[in-house]
Amino acid sequence: MRDEMTPPTEQSGKVPGSRRLGVTVATGGRTFTLDILTEPDHLREIADEWRALVLHPHTLPEIFLGFTEADAEVLHPLVPILRDEQGRIVAMAIARLQLSRLSRSGSYIPNFGRKCRVIVVPADGFIGGDAQFTPLIATALIDFMDAGGADVLECPFMPIGSDHHARLLADCPRFGDATAFRNAHWFLDLESTFEKQLQNLGRSTRGTLRNNLNRFHREFKGRYEIARHRPGESLEQLLDHSTRIANSSYHGGLGAGFSTSPRELAIYRAADELGVLWSRMLLIDGRPAAFMHALALKDVLTGTHMAYTSGLTKLPIGTILMMKTVEDLIEDGRFRRWDFGSGDAEYKRRICTTEHVDERRNLFAKTLRGRGMRVSSALIDGTERLARSTLDRLNLDIKVRTMLRNRKRGAG
Repeated sequence: MRDEMTPPTEQSGKVPGSRRLGVTVATGGRTFTLDILTEPDHLREIADEWRALVLHPHTLPEIFLGFTEADAEVLHPLVPILRDEQGRIVAMAIARLQLSRLSRSGSYIPNFGRKCRVIVVPADGFIGGDAQFTPLIATALIDFMDAGGADVLECPFMPIGSDHHARLLADCPRFGDATAFRNAHWFLDLESTFEKQLQNLGRSTRGTLRNNLNRFHREFKGRYEIARHRPGESLEQLLDHSTRIANSSYHGGLGAGFSTSPRELAIYRAADELGVLWSRMLLIDGRPAAFMHALALKDVLTGTHMAYTSGLTKLPIGTILMMKTVEDLIEDGRFRRWDFGSGDAEYKRRICTTEHVDERRNLFAKTLRGRGMRVSSALIDGTERLARSTLDRLNLDIKVRTMLRNRKRGAG
């Protein structure tokens, strides 16, 4: 299948012509119709049917369309939709076309690459009840790319062996030929009581945490509270308090973590309106001291934005707020799991109960530019993997990361 729309260029702006391909696809003795939608209004027409298929909050229609319209890097949505004979959606990819640098797998070598046209499929962006259709959806994106519409297709991190991942390996040759990047993906499975949750921790971690919680209660008895954000309450006040905390935090010194960029603001506003924003804020002497934000969908809490004010105490109040939040989740009773996302971190190793290995693959266009990008990307990523492997073998990985972070913080 080939897309007939003139592909956007770097100068073409955010709103190219939107279209419905109406391509007929026959597979397994059945006939399906494939469309690719790029116009937000066309996507809003299918919002109810789309919403019913979503597993990850960032692929909810309101959140996805909100941040794609707010983010200056995003040229437009790029959403292939497969319908069966009755017109029901059986598979989709919640993708976007953006002008940006290609995502990097590591952190040691700065990303100096020039901006390119990237098709981004986010976490859980391949959706539908049957993964057998995922290769058809992926092929639609590949054909768009090869026709000159993009330089790279950035697939999401997917659990190795998951249905979508296995189907793409089996039935999408381009996916199988692409270089794979792997990452740890951590989850916290919630127990029926907080005491049982603590028993899942290592003995040393559990002892340290109990000690810190007891010390915190003694030091701040009667001086602290944990505030919950509820739908209808002032989102602007929550974001203002969070910004003040983040600016004085460790991550704020790095120029990382919490942000109120137009993209992030759009996500927060849409999540708040949908009632899926989960936030807890630690107040000490009535002043905001630490926060934790996530998104709640069905029975899973997803993601973490967190920070704490430096210098208030020697106690790890960020960790204390996190465990208080875990206790709150257990008491709430609606949630079975906290998904901390793809990416390793020491705090995840300490408190999480389940680890999956995720894999992401980047597919490059069969154009001269795409081939050149594939070669340069392979060289850089190969060097990155060698550096990471060597440092890990010498037990220097954490020390080097700390050194680089401190250098960046000092430069800021």
